[in-house]
Amino acid sequence: MPFRLPNGLSVTMDCEPWLKKFNIIGNLPPLVASLIVVVISLTVCWLGDDIDYMFRIKTAIWDSNGFINTPSDFFQSQWNHYRFVNGRIVAHSLVQLFCGVWGKIPFALCNGIVWFLFLRLIGVCSLNQSTYGFNTALTITAVAMLSFVTKMMPTTQIGYVWMFTLTMLWWRLYDSRKFHSPVGIIFLCLLGLLAGNGQEALSVGMCAVLPVSLISPVLTNKVSLKEIMTSRKLLPVAFFIVGTAIDCLAPSTLNRAETAEPIGFLDSLLYGCVALRAFYLMLLVAIIVIVRKRMDFRSIIRSNAPCLTGIVVLLLFNFMIGIKSNRQLFGVELLSIIMLVRILPRHTFSRIPLLFLVLAALSLYAVQTVCAVRIGEKFKQIEREYLQSSNGNVYVTRRRVSDNTFSREFHLYEDITGQFDNDVRHSIMKLFLHTYPGGKVLRIMPEAVRPDPAKGKIPYGALRERVIHTAPGHYVIITSVENPEIVVTMRNRLTGEETPDTLRPPRPTSFVKVADGQRWNFYEFVPDIPFSVISRIDKFLLNSQPE
Repeated sequence: MPFRLPNGLSVTMDCEPWLKKFNIIGNLPPLVASLIVVVISLTVCWLGDDIDYMFRIKTAIWDSNGFINTPSDFFQSQWNHYRFVNGRIVAHSLVQLFCGVWGKIPFALCNGIVWFLFLRLIGVCSLNQSTYGFNTALTITAVAMLSFVTKMMPTTQIGYVWMFTLTMLWWRLYDSRKFHSPVGIIFLCLLGLLAGNGQEALSVGMCAVLPVSLISPVLTNKVSLKEIMTSRKLLPVAFFIVGTAIDCLAPSTLNRAETAEPIGFLDSLLYGCVALRAFYLMLLVAIIVIVRKRMDFRSIIRSNAPCLTGIVVLLLFNFMIGIKSNRQLFGVELLSIIMLVRILPRHTFSRIPLLFLVLAALSLYAVQTVCAVRIGEKFKQIEREYLQSSNGNVYVTRRRVSDNTFSREFHLYEDITGQFDNDVRHSIMKLFLHTYPGGKVLRIMPEAVRPDPAKGKIPYGALRERVIHTAPGHYVIITSVENPEIVVTMRNRLTGEETPDTLRPPRPTSFVKVADGQRWNFYEFVPDIPFSVISRIDKFLLNSQPE
């Protein structure tokens, strides 16, 4: 396009190369996804750990208190975090800065940007090229959004999606020839140290991927072993492994591993079978491609040996420690998506499967956004009643937004439900105490014991040894016993197996005193074992309703 300058000179401006380099069409799916992420990040209500990270950590997340007002507060909190919580220095430094200093709006905007980079880097690492078509970008976006379903708050987004993005960025730069100079190697070492410390759900697998990627050229006679051993690229790998070791061998990490309740192999297998998505999709596509003879089995193994090694190592690692969260398997999912894109014909699905994946992703996020809005409304109700209360007592029925197993276990929001004192109620109470003057302690009680407006008294019939079944899977146990031993029997919905669990000594979520001095304690119970429901509550079965 000619452009004439004031002095009569003319130049030709050709925008086509720039537009091709920027690849507007290929960037459209991740851009739309990042906008969706920004909206949801602004919608969700920060609860639980995200409130606890607003304050200075002492010896655990739950006992954090006091706002972060100085750099000294931040560094002392992070040192305690490394000693008593976990070894992810990079991730949780950012978590505490966003939760305790910068706030929700900056986090939501940054989260959208990181998601854009995250989806783009999946494509770049899969194809080893910076540009690719619209359908490939749409395939990556749809599969990733269906696979990496987790809460849209700093603790989970920064802890997983952001750290995975950092690791993929380092991986891409590591493979680039532009970083072979001494300065480039030093930069890769420092970045590798940070990326290795980011998230063990991926970095443990990458510690296997990187050596295999170094050795593979030797096995195909492309380079000699001597060249590999004298290569400068060994040093960044070593720093990445050191970063992973700093995370996995932290005093807090080792202590959690020793004190954690063991998770049986069958429970881990069951949870893993439900949590994995991209992994199964990758296996299905690989089988179809092999059966149709479009690609040789050995060539798939040979070209994807590093990713396959990482997947196997991560599966073994997670089964060894026990699987209790879908986020543990995100590393497996990421490497599976990379393999999936590589082995798909033309690196994309055909129109009908692709349309189905896109509609599934949009439906999932639309439904869960509605659930997040309901949680926000419930939080505002609790806050409103707390401010109006003279003693901090709030009468609401807390319940899960959804009792559906999948939407409950893999959701974008935090439910306002609780399990004795170590729950969301405790973090809300702390937030209100620090935010509002007056020193009122928040006590959340079931709607069934709300005082009669006319008499100003709690109905006597509501206060007796009994269980209130407030919502599916959510119970409130009312008793006058100060230190009860509550035996709860859980039934796994998928296997039918029942497991009794003695909860002692539980601490009440709230209590109320009546005129005669009698103190009635309220114990809320929501099962935190995946896919389980309460089938029996011994000693306190009166007036409960069946599941």
